[in-house]
Amino acid sequence: YETIDKEKSQVLLKITVTPEYIKEEYDKLMKNTQKTAQIQGFRKGKVPISILETKYKKGFLAEAASNIIDQAYKEIIDKVDKKPISYATPKLEELILPELGKDYTFELSYDVFPEFKICNYKSIEIVKDEIKITNEDINQELDKYIKDFSTIESKDGKIEDNNIVIIDYIVLFEDKEFYKKENEYIYINKDFDMFKLSKDIIGMNKNEEKEFNKTFSKEEIEKIAGKTFTIKLKIKEIKQEIKPELTDDLANQIDENCSTVRELRSKIKNDLQNYVDTLMKNTITNKALDIIIDSFEGEIPESMTEQQLEAYYKKIINNANGDEKKALNILKKNNLTKESYKEKMKDTSLKEIKKNLIIDRIVQEENIEANDQDITEYAELIAKNYKMEPNDLIKTYKDAGKLEMLKYEIKIKKAITSLSDNIKIKKGKKIDLKDFFNNQPV
Repeated sequence: YETIDKEKSQVLLKITVTPEYIKEEYDKLMKNTQKTAQIQGFRKGKVPISILETKYKKGFLAEAASNIIDQAYKEIIDKVDKKPISYATPKLEELILPELGKDYTFELSYDVFPEFKICNYKSIEIVKDEIKITNEDINQELDKYIKDFSTIESKDGKIEDNNIVIIDYIVLFEDKEFYKKENEYIYINKDFDMFKLSKDIIGMNKNEEKEFNKTFSKEEIEKIAGKTFTIKLKIKEIKQEIKPELTDDLANQIDENCSTVRELRSKIKNDLQNYVDTLMKNTITNKALDIIIDSFEGEIPESMTEQQLEAYYKKIINNANGDEKKALNILKKNNLTKESYKEKMKDTSLKEIKKNLIIDRIVQEENIEANDQDITEYAELIAKNYKMEPNDLIKTYKDAGKLEMLKYEIKIKKAITSLSDNIKIKKGKKIDLKDFFNNQPV
């Protein structure tokens, strides 16, 4: 046998079988057939071999070839240097029938893990911006907590920003009733309601009525774009949100570990800082991975790409509660089919494959292992999600034969940490927290 490297991370395996093997398999097939063969003029099992050979030689040779190819492949594949990817099916290049008394050579091609080059990931330099957490950021977080203790009360006077208004209204189109709603809640400046009435009622008072025409642009409501409607409405009630004063007592209600407003503000600042530090670390690591992915030199086999695309498609099915028909309808609403969705996801798929190959390379080069302590610590983290004891979770993985999968997850995490620890940081500019969040990928 011999192997020849092909394009797109494929290997061509050429195997030659000696005439003796061909004859042995050929004769065995004929003898087995003779035992059950029924041909007019002969008793069952008594048909001469010469008659069978005359009538079915080509069929015997085809079956012999199939058996020999299968047997030879299983024997040889353990000896070759480059093994096939487990989920890639070897392909027979061409089925040629063997000839008795001659060597029989056939060729199989299969996908292998790609050989690739990447840049030196230990020399990557990333600019790290400094995030400023201001009093305004802390106040915005505080407002979220205080809002939970707010009350909604009726108010007198005109409708203002952030009020909640209850109205009755009728919408007419060409003098005919198009839509009618009673006790509709309008959140001023939120535009939650269908006809976007928030700006039309600012400044009105309780019990006041109004009639006006309104034309909707395509950007607002495409379904009724360009149409003019007559709207008749009445203000039934005006409400406002009353926020409580932030006192030490309220601070303790918001967080029982804080006795004063000062302590609460300090805790919120620390929580924001820790969150930003984690997010910034992940952002820098992802930037480094993008740089390594861009440096990737190698060909990804088609079977690897197809497996990743199939994984993306199965995720859509899972999100549709396992209903493929529902998943296809979701794609259809986005003008996609299964095939066009996979085509659309090809670049994303290739990037994901390259990232996984790169992380595997780091695991190998750094000799990363998952020891018993690593397994215990990781189990402690994820056992909480399943409301299990860590040892019970580890036992569950062992019993299911999935402990190696758990170890692999740990190795991946350690590899990413290793990459992160080796990134050279260059000081960037100071930016606001809001700008940092706005620049995060969706």
